[in-house]
Parts: sequence; structure tokens; C-alpha cells
Amino acid sequence: MHWHRLVCRYASTNAKVSTIRNVGVIAHVDAGKTTTTERMLFYAGAVGHIGNVDDGDTTTDYLRQERERGITITSAAVSFDWEGSQFNLIDTPGHVDFTYEVERALRAMDGSVTIVDGVSGVQAQTLTVWRQALRHGVAQIIYVNKLDRDGASMERACRSVRERLGVRPLVLQMPANEDCDSIVDLVTMELLEWQGQDGERVVRQSLVSVRDSEIILERAILARERLLEELAECDDEFADVYLEAMADAEDEMSTSVSSSEIWRALLRVTHDSSKRKEIQGCVVMCGASLRNVGVQPLMDVMAKLLPSPADVPRVVAYDDKNVQTTRGPLNSDLLCALAFKVIHTQDKQRRPLVLTRVYSGTIEAGMMIHNTDTGKKERVQRILQISAGHGEDTDSVSEGNVAALIGLSGTRTGDTLCEVATKKKKKKSDGGGAVRLEGMVAPPPVFTSAIETYSSSEDDALREALNQLCLEDPSIHLISDGNDQSNKNSTLARGDSRVVVGGMGELHLDLLLDRLQREYNLPDITMGQLRVA
Repeated sequence: MHWHRLVCRYASTNAKVSTIRNVGVIAHVDAGKTTTTERMLFYAGAVGHIGNVDDGDTTTDYLRQERERGITITSAAVSFDWEGSQFNLIDTPGHVDFTYEVERALRAMDGSVTIVDGVSGVQAQTLTVWRQALRHGVAQIIYVNKLDRDGASMERACRSVRERLGVRPLVLQMPANEDCDSIVDLVTMELLEWQGQDGERVVRQSLVSVRDSEIILERAILARERLLEELAECDDEFADVYLEAMADAEDEMSTSVSSSEIWRALLRVTHDSSKRKEIQGCVVMCGASLRNVGVQPLMDVMAKLLPSPADVPRVVAYDDKNVQTTRGPLNSDLLCALAFKVIHTQDKQRRPLVLTRVYSGTIEAGMMIHNTDTGKKERVQRILQISAGHGEDTDSVSEGNVAALIGLSGTRTGDTLCEVATKKKKKKSDGGGAVRLEGMVAPPPVFTSAIETYSSSEDDALREALNQLCLEDPSIHLISDGNDQSNKNSTLARGDSRVVVGGMGELHLDLLLDRLQREYNLPDITMGQLRVA
């Protein structure tokens, strides 16, 4: 699969900062992340048909191994426009072996959607990625998926959110029936139904006007009252509104609180969580993505509640004297960007494609970039819009955005990219000059195994392939002649006679061997017995 399967065309890499949403989809394995992402792309008009994980034709699962196994292995970024907002969406793996993939993707996110299985509830890896997002101050929304399956329960899933994640579920929707073919919006008290071949049309009608809806209406009123109670516990300003409504209401108190008051409170609660790095309450949506139910309202809420780059705290950086400063959009024209993922393209030159989050300033094609971690300067040859179907060149990428850079052959995951400031810019009050962001530390290996070649003629090709794969995935550790090379940028030199690789698990190392054999044309290499690191 060619590298450009990574990269859906969007309007511009220079969109207004307040309209940008850098969002990730995180969850336990098989919760429906890729399925939900595929529906988002389709409804936004970024792709012409809905891909299916089982058919191996999804947009974000672009590796051959992902399509064959039906799981996400590496995080992939896609972009699209929805209701006036530009989404840079990152679909992440859910398997424990690829936790580091989630870790580095979170560095580029301002918000995330945590998908919870409607049958299993909060699972082990759900808890892990939730804590990762919390540590990085990423605002979160929960989406309870697969509610059409036997044994699914919205109530039980929300209970697991409260007990295992330790947050108050602010439930905005509930399934209208066991099949979850329609959903009740508890904010507007409307029934949502999906029509069209692929559920592309969402029809809303007031619950009061729906025939034989007395039971649903009664459940919805109780659920809305619970929402208001939970929201009042999370937001003091809304608590005053809630208490006033209680004093004035005679019958149905829940309907006396307006939708606009609820949305304002939900926005405050969601944004406050990213600033405090703790969550009291979290918005909960529901649906059945495989049946094309619930995705468009989820996208609406993502655009409405998740923060833009201008809404989150400025990123902490350090100058050349190790003095702490900050960088962010709107009040600095000095470039500061983070290389959060490196991918080698599958052309003859295997040029590295550097996925970059720009915190301040602008990157232009042809610009000389200063890598403050390596001390080297490199020229940006091309800038590509993050796209699902193909890569499109663009002249520049502005602050708050995400793009792919070509030409930075010496850049690694976690490196900081700056421009050399002019004397005029150095006079600015925000510090001026080059800075360094906090890097990324790869976790130690869990398993190790020796790699053996069939003949010595393959040694050089193996070394080159391993060096490239370690540049892509720093959680791969290389050990040569008993010396761990991970503290030496994980590179192997000519003459290394014995190669031992370390990884996060059996699946991680198995996929490494598969990529070496197929992508790097080394079919005769073998891997020895796995050992605990």
C-alpha cells in the first residue's frame, strides 16, 4: 500500500484557528474506532463510499497488515470539513502492544472521542488510553457504540464509565429501542431517525408529536432530569440556573431549562477538563456505527464542544538556557512545531514523511527549519495536506494545524522544529529564538528476540530496514552484541554481527518481522524465540 493512503482533502491548511479541531479517536481494541471514523469521512463528503474493516478497504487502516488482520496497528491522520469546522482526525490503535502509538498521537490532539463498547463497557485498554489523554490535558467526549448488539445496555455502559473512569456521565442521548435504530436527543427532546441507503439523512421530530411515544417520552423526561442534576454538580454557574428552575417549575422541571443554557454549561465543563487535566463530568453520546446510526450527531457535538487550538493552554517550551516559556497561536509569529510521527514512504527513495503539529507561526515550502533537538538545519521540500485518498501539495501550514512535511531526513519522533529568529523577532516579549518542547520517551521493551539472516549479503539491507523502522516506531529497541542501542537513536552500524530486537509484545514483534519480509524485500530472515526483556 502506497504511503499516500495515509494522507482526505480539506479546504485549507491555513484555516482560521478557532475553526480547527485536532481530535483523536481512542478506545479498547474492537470498540469500533475505524468503523466510526469511516462514517465520519463519508458523511463529511471526504470519501465516496463507506469502507469496511472486514473487507479491508477502510481509509485509515492503510497498511497491508492492518487490512489482513482487521485491526489498527499504526495511528493515521485524516482531515475533513464539517459544519464550518475543519477536523484533523487521528484514528489510533486499541491493542495494548501499540500504546505508544496512542501516546505520540495524543501530543497532536486538543480533544478526543473515547469509544466504549455498549456490551462490554469500559475495558482495560479503554482505561489506559483515558489516563493517557488525561495526562496530556486532552478534552474528552465518550461515545457508546454497538448498542444494536445483543446484550448491549446504555445504562450499564454509563455505570462502568462512572465506576471505572471515575467521572459523572453527562448523557445527552438514549436509544429509543433495543435495536438502537433511532435515538432520543435529551437536550432538545427530539427523536432522531436515519434514512437513506447509508443513513446519510437524519430526520428530527419532537417527541410530543411522535405517535405512541408516551413511554419513550416518560423515559426521556427522567433521563433529562438526571442530566441536569449531574451537570449542576459539575458546573457552579449552571447549578444556579438549575436551582432557579426547580423553584419556578410546577410539573416538569427538566423542560424549563433551555437548550442554550445546557450547551453553555457543557462547553464550560468540557473545556475546563483540558485546562485542569482532570475531569468531573464527561459528555456521553450513543449509537451503532456499523448500522450508520448516531455518527452525525456525534460530529455535531465534537464541533460544538471540543476545543480549538486557541482554547487550550499554550504549550510549555524551554529556550536555549533551559528557561521555561510558552508557545501558542494568535500571539506569536515565531515558528514552533512538534514532529509527532515519522513514516517512510514506499517509493524507491523511501523518503521520510514527518507528521507535524504547528503550535505557533507558519511553515512554508522551501523554508529552512532548525531542529532544536538534534541541532541540525533542514529544508522543507514539500508540505502535504493530511489526506485519506491522496497527498496534495500546499504552500504553507498555519498555527494550530497538522500537516505532513517532506525533506526532513534527520527528524525523529518528538523533535521540535523552529525557525531561526531574526533580530526583530528576538525582541518580542514571548522569548524569541529557538525553543525545545518536551520530547517523547519510548517505553522499555517487554519482549526481545534475535533476528537472523539467511546470508551475510542481507545484513546491510536488514540494518537499513531496521534503522528506518526504528525511526518510524521508537518503541522498537535494537540490541547489537549485547548492547542496547536505544540510547543511541536506535541505529545499527555496519559490522554489527548479532541483532536482537525488543518490542511491546508478541504481536508487535510479529508485525515487525512481517514488514521486514514483505515491505523491505527480506523474505528469508527469521526471528528466534521470544524472551521476556
